[in-house]
This record gives sequence, structure tokens and C-alpha cells, in this order.
Amino acid sequence: MKKVIELKAMRVNAEIGIHDFEQGTQPYDITVRLTLANSYFVMTDRIEDAVNYDRLRDEIAQLNNGGRINLQETVIQKIMGIAFGIDMRVKAVEASVSKPTVYPDCEGVGLIYEATREEWYSHNPVGHYRG
Repeated sequence: MKKVIELKAMRVNAEIGIHDFEQGTQPYDITVRLTLANSYFVMTDRIEDAVNYDRLRDEIAQLNNGGRINLQETVIQKIMGIAFGIDMRVKAVEASVSKPTVYPDCEGVGLIYEATREEWYSHNPVGHYRG
């Protein structure tokens, strides 16, 4: 059985980009899917026993509070670190980020990262990007 938590199409206003026309804030779309361990099963109706997706959303929302970010790679790598950090029962993460207003002839431009916990930590021993 596959168990997935999805934070779908979260839209934030972010100061992101390297182009002159990207000064100020612009809409920024984020989707995160957490694949949970096969053993994940909540036996109570208490948030303390579940993977807390409120924490995931709140920590991602705080990324914009650190000032201007140049690269989408910086954002997505931080999101991956947050997603793996919220609960050890998260076994894999798929994250996508997109700037929907950069190019008038495209719905958006962005990145998609997918990794298991083992892949993520073997490529980045500290678990997240330090920009």
C-alpha cells in the first residue's frame, strides 16, 4: 500500500529570480508529496501520532522571510530538507516549484526533485542546502 501526503499547489508571493523584471515579489507555486513508510498507520485520532503536514506548510511558508532568493534550486533544496526533517516516517519526497508569470508563452518554469531519504542524505550529508 502506498501512503502519500500531498501539499498541493501552495501559492506564495516570493522575492525570487535573477532578472531585472523579477524585482519585487511574484507568485510562486509549490507542491510537495511525502511518501510514508509502509508501517505508517495512525491508531489514534491525535495529531501527535500523525505526520504533521501543518508543520510542513508552515516551514515552507517561512522560506520567503529570509529575503531575496536568486535560484529556484535554492528553494527546492531547502524544501527537500524540510520535508525529510519533519518526520522519520517520510521515506521519499517529490517536490515541484514553479514561477507562473516569468514567460508569457508558458504556464510556468520550475523544477521537480524526487528522492528517497537514503538518496537525499547520500548526496547531501547535512540534509539540506545552506545558501
